[in-house]
Amino acid sequence: RWILSPCLLKVGNVYRIYMFNVHFDPRYSTHIGGIITDNVEIWEGTSLEHPDFHYVKSVPWNNPENVWHGDMVFYKGKYYLLYCGTNYNYRILFGITIDTFKYLWLAVSDDGYHFKAYPKPVLQRSGIYRPTFAIDNSGRMNVYFATENSYWGKDHNKYPGGDRIGTFSINLNDLIKQELK
Repeated sequence: RWILSPCLLKVGNVYRIYMFNVHFDPRYSTHIGGIITDNVEIWEGTSLEHPDFHYVKSVPWNNPENVWHGDMVFYKGKYYLLYCGTNYNYRILFGITIDTFKYLWLAVSDDGYHFKAYPKPVLQRSGIYRPTFAIDNSGRMNVYFATENSYWGKDHNKYPGGDRIGTFSINLNDLIKQELK
């Protein structure tokens, strides 16, 4: 078992660290990671200057996506988690081959412990990696992410490794409406 993607979030006077516990599943190849997200481990503390973090609990990750890296924001009483990850339930090539690409996903929680992922990727483009985001006072979500081994058009000469930074901005309510269609 491994722990991935620590997210640090301050809500009120409490700092929380969210980490995702995963295990390797041999049914999926090692070159795609083959990880399955088991649960979310949560630690809390009151200071970054004098860290006093203590384990609070682990809660099951009851979503089909497997978290690689992400970021979390507390906005208007809800916890939003934006993350890159795989969903081995997706099938390509006539429903036979597993889609192993890391896409960009969004999950929400009312209590900061139990997250429900939206059913469709926010961005279904291969190679999404290490996203971060902020939501401004008007509800505009500004997203930044890296890509790995991802090419568009004739970019091979300009970006031979396929690695670069991407960004987009969208109204959170509009995004949620799209996700629920």
